[in-house]
Amino acid sequence: MPSTPPVSLTNWAGNIAFSPERFERPGTLEHAQEIVASAPRLRVLGSGHSFNSIADTPAVLLSLTGIEPVVEIDAEAGTVRASGWITYAALSRAVHEAGFALHNLASLPHISVAGSLATGTHGSGETNGGLGTAVAALEFIGPDGRLRTVRRGESDFDGSVVHLGALGPVTAVTLDLQPAFEMRQYVYDGLGFDDAVEHFDELAGSAYSTSMFTPWGADPAVQFWAKERVSDQTRPFPPPRRYGAVLADGPRNPVPGADPAACTEQRGRTGPWHERLPHFRFEFTPSAGDELQSEYLVGREHAREALAALRGVSEVLGPVLQISEVRTIAADEQWLSPAFGRDTVAFHFTWVRDYESVEPAIRVLEEALAPFDVRPHWGKLFTIPIAEVRSQYPRMGDFEELRNRVDPEEKFGNDFCSSALGGITRLRVVPDDPEGRALPRRSMRAFRWLLNALGLPCECKATRIRRARNRARDAGFQRRVRRPAVLRADALRAVVFLAVALPADLRVAFLAVAFLVPALLAAVFLAGAVATERLRVEAALEVFFAAFLAVFFAAAFLAALLRAVDSRGNFRFPVTSSLKPVPGRNAGITVFLTRTASPVRGLRAMRAAR
Repeated sequence: MPSTPPVSLTNWAGNIAFSPERFERPGTLEHAQEIVASAPRLRVLGSGHSFNSIADTPAVLLSLTGIEPVVEIDAEAGTVRASGWITYAALSRAVHEAGFALHNLASLPHISVAGSLATGTHGSGETNGGLGTAVAALEFIGPDGRLRTVRRGESDFDGSVVHLGALGPVTAVTLDLQPAFEMRQYVYDGLGFDDAVEHFDELAGSAYSTSMFTPWGADPAVQFWAKERVSDQTRPFPPPRRYGAVLADGPRNPVPGADPAACTEQRGRTGPWHERLPHFRFEFTPSAGDELQSEYLVGREHAREALAALRGVSEVLGPVLQISEVRTIAADEQWLSPAFGRDTVAFHFTWVRDYESVEPAIRVLEEALAPFDVRPHWGKLFTIPIAEVRSQYPRMGDFEELRNRVDPEEKFGNDFCSSALGGITRLRVVPDDPEGRALPRRSMRAFRWLLNALGLPCECKATRIRRARNRARDAGFQRRVRRPAVLRADALRAVVFLAVALPADLRVAFLAVAFLVPALLAAVFLAGAVATERLRVEAALEVFFAAFLAVFFAAAFLAALLRAVDSRGNFRFPVTSSLKPVPGRNAGITVFLTRTASPVRGLRAMRAAR
């Protein structure tokens, strides 16, 4: 039976309000397969710890958390097979009880395994790869509801680990294991910013996993966290000072003023790996979600220059920032991983939950990091044009080809994937006000309709569906393919026919009424939206500019068409139509502009007929 969405279905931080047509939470894997097979479009919701619209969909939103999770450890192979929706907290406990360990963990253990992998989430450590580097196999539900497995060594494997949810729900993940190990964690206070930059290499490489925290601001200080494996320590006690920083005299929370009780054990007390690698304890919620997050990753060789660039804008960041973290990650070969092909340094920002105040700071820091080929975290807030983001991934084209083979009808897509994987639009960042989300979407649909009315293609959706149908036919069977609704350009054609039928001296006035008046009304509407704070000024200007271009092209088309009419209203060449001739106005007109023809193609035919 279909499930209805909860009263308030949001992400973890509450800044994204999901709006699915149907919310499904099956109790068995078989039921989940049936839901996937029958849904026209579908996205999967994990732990909800993403801060943009990557998981949102207007269609079916699927959660697998109603299915009992499975953890199967193969001691001989040194792997663990676990349900994709299990959290790292639950998985780590089971792995540790069996005497094994994962190579790394993120700062929060509350996030789901599949969601973390799909967005390229990582931990820290100069020689430690992101969480996805431990993956040995992935099991997906395909568009037809059948299960498929991708294993390390196969041609599609490196493109399947970080997949943005575009390859389907992940039902199980197989991860590499290593023998369990113990760790100690130390925190140092009062590290000067200049000292942190000067000795960044030494600090980042001084422990198995390290982090530097700073609130930025006018005079940023740095707090240094070091997580050391006991077996790697060459001396039993830590140095009391590191480059001017002093060993903390008590437990600390990365966020200034926050309760350290939620943080993992510090002060060098020995404990198991899964209770030291994360910053926060399993049994605590690290915060009420009253925050927003962004993260930007650059090449490891640019660490010092990037820190200096951020220092130049630190006074802009400080007022809207709770805390910032700097970590290092080893390179990997996963196509859409932010650490693909390069050792990486990551700059994480935990903002206050006020997007209108945070957005200017995000734009400033993105501009500061732009010279370093920055890659934003897929699941967090950013405003970098999506074309620039795509250009940072050399294997983006290979992933698009993989996606077209796995999901040719884009059942698992959404607006985020259309932007990130199709390169059509600028990525939409959802504001705090849920009511403000619909206006840009409606405006884009209107703009696309106007372009299609002029015969200018703005999407390749119909082409992909047509190719899928042809492939199915060539394979010897017919497949039912859902065809998107196509809006005919009847209104534009009516304007063409009316303009032709009018006397020459009235055509200019008619064009003014038909195009300029709606443009003025659109300007008044957008001004009202800005005045009532439903739309930002920049977005209003973008929408008005797009509408202006559409009106310009439409007017240019009409002007070119009307040039083919003589002073008595007759075409100078034979054309078509069911339009009845009116004596003295359009006698002798026969028009070939049918309901399925494009006005632009019709105009080309007219010019050729000359």
